[in-house]
Amino acid sequence: MQISLSAKAPAALERVTLLDNGQTVIRHLRNPARTRDTLVVTFAEMLMNDPSAAGFGEKFFLKAGYDLVIVQKRSESWYQDLKVAEFRDSVSGIAAQYRDVACYGISMGAFAALYFGGSIDASILALSPLCSIHPRFPQLGAQEYRAQLTATQCDLADAPKSEKPVFIVFDPRVHLDALYMREEIIPAFPDATIALAPGAGHPVSRCLNGMGLLGPLVLDFVQDRRTPNIAAALRPKRANSPFWLANLADRCARRSRFDTALSLCDKAIGLASDPAFFAAKRDAVVRRQAVALAQ
Repeated sequence: MQISLSAKAPAALERVTLLDNGQTVIRHLRNPARTRDTLVVTFAEMLMNDPSAAGFGEKFFLKAGYDLVIVQKRSESWYQDLKVAEFRDSVSGIAAQYRDVACYGISMGAFAALYFGGSIDASILALSPLCSIHPRFPQLGAQEYRAQLTATQCDLADAPKSEKPVFIVFDPRVHLDALYMREEIIPAFPDATIALAPGAGHPVSRCLNGMGLLGPLVLDFVQDRRTPNIAAALRPKRANSPFWLANLADRCARRSRFDTALSLCDKAIGLASDPAFFAAKRDAVVRRQAVALAQ
């Protein structure tokens, strides 16, 4: 079999740094296999603190044919170091080269998508948005990070607003998420489309991904601005979702329904491809039960 020496090698992914301020890094990724004319901007979530690694959603969106701007961080910052003007000046020129632009993030990254997305008039997909260091919400915890950071960019009311659609998905059964949505996000984004994912937990992405719903949800919004009924999509799948069962077990345990909670944990362990996480959940229920019995 002869191999043509003149055959061209596949084009390489082009990765250009737009900003590096010592904490946050913003890069533009030109996909040699691009088939879409929307630019997707993603923001790293918690525990994603290595800018030399792939960005949040990078592999998923490249495979789907998109160019990306990835916003990464070196530590848990909630992007307090990144000014809106810095972000806009770094990204707006690139964004202007595309028909459309969409911002996407989960939890901390979802907060950032909401905070920065309006400055480039992007549509925004935010899953379980949360700014855990917000001074007005001490109940969110994160005391270690609050002590390390000066929180100056937390109020979403101050963020520039996009004229494009904003789609937010969260679990109303997670008390702190519901509090943050009610008192911070809804007043700042009164026109946003909000979908409930009851029982999916925080962040909802883990449960949705395990059910095979996350990828279609993301692409439906990024490509066509569709905002599906997440609660209806969850309903037929939840009984076979380890994450949904574990979240229900946690709620049962908090109501002292320990036998039910343990049964749900056992079912989650049996369904999970990696049962260690759910075994730890079961152990937590056992400890809670032991404390209750000792009282």
